[in-house]
Amino acid sequence: PSSPSGIFTVGISMACNVEPPSGLRGFLTWYCSEEAVVFQSIVSGLLPPILLTLWEVFVVSFFMMYLVQAQNVHASLSNTDRRFLRYYYVWVFVNVLMGGITGGALTGFVEDLMDSSNTSYSLQQHLGRVLPISSNFFLVFVFFRAVYLPVQRLIFPHPGIICWAVRKYLCIFKCAVTPRDRTIKYSPRGVRMGREVGVFLMTVMLGLTFCLIAPVMAPACVLFFVMNFVVWRYHVLYVYERGYESNGSMWFTVVEL
Repeated sequence: PSSPSGIFTVGISMACNVEPPSGLRGFLTWYCSEEAVVFQSIVSGLLPPILLTLWEVFVVSFFMMYLVQAQNVHASLSNTDRRFLRYYYVWVFVNVLMGGITGGALTGFVEDLMDSSNTSYSLQQHLGRVLPISSNFFLVFVFFRAVYLPVQRLIFPHPGIICWAVRKYLCIFKCAVTPRDRTIKYSPRGVRMGREVGVFLMTVMLGLTFCLIAPVMAPACVLFFVMNFVVWRYHVLYVYERGYESNGSMWFTVVEL
C-alpha cells in the first residue's frame, strides 16, 4: 500500500500542465490537442480520483489492517483501530498529499535539484507553480467523495444480498456454503472506525492545505462533511452494528494527530 498512487494519479491529471518527458512528447502533443478533448477530460478529470479511491478502498484499507493485526500489539479491537488510524494518517500525508503535490512535476523537481545554478528560492517558485495545478486534482477528488460515494453507499446493497445472488444465480456447481458461512455473510457489518475516521482526517488535511490556494476547496469540504453526516447518521442507526465499546478513545487519537 505504500506505492506512489498519489504521484501516479496526479501525474495523469497534470499531464498537459507540466513539461513532459522527452519520450512522451509525441503522444502528449495529440493528447493535449483539441482533437482529444473528450478523451482528455475523461482520463485527466474522472479517472485519477476513481483510481485513487479504488486503491484506497480495496488495497490500502484491507492490507494495512492485515499488517496491523499481524503485529499482535493490541488485544482489543478499539486499540487495533486506533493503531490503524495512525498508520493510515501517515499514508495519507506521504502518499496522497505529498505524492499528489509532487506527482505532476517530479521531473522538474529532480532537474532543479541537479542544476547547480538553482537556489532555494527557485525551488520555492517551482513549488508555488505546482500547488495550484495539483489543487485541481484534489478538488475533483473531494467532490467525487462528497457527491458520488455517499449516494453509492445509500443505494449499494448489503454484502449478504450480493453473496446470496452469486450463490443462487451464478454458482453453476451448487456452492456448498455452510450455515455458519451464511450467518457471517448475512449478518450486519460493523463500522471500520479507523478507516472511516481516517478518510475524514484526510479531507480536513486537504482542505486546510489548499483552502487558500483554491478557495473552492473549502465549500467542497463542507459539502463532503454535510453529505457524509446525513449518510453516516442513517447507517450508524439502521445499517451497521457496533462492534465494540471504547468510551470515545478514538477521539483522543484524532486530537493527537
